[in-house]
Amino acid sequence: AETAPAAEAEGAVTVTASDVKVGAPVFAADGSKVGEVNRVSADASGSVSAIEVTFGEPASLTAKGFEVPVKEIVSLKDGIKLS
Repeated sequence: AETAPAAEAEGAVTVTASDVKVGAPVFAADGSKVGEVNRVSADASGSVSAIEVTFGEPASLTAKGFEVPVKEIVSLKDGIKLS
């Protein structure tokens, strides 16, 4: 399993649509990879309200998509880390 580097500063981060790329890896709080970004929900100003994360292998029949509120994102360095 892939692991995320330790976050430099834990806590709320400001997330804009240009910060989040579809296909970017998503990591759990313990650093284990849990999926990847499938869709980004943003308002007209570009502020992200939520991301849709595909858990499991994206091309598999068992993959599941879940919406994650932006308040759960604690780091954008080398992928997206969730709280």
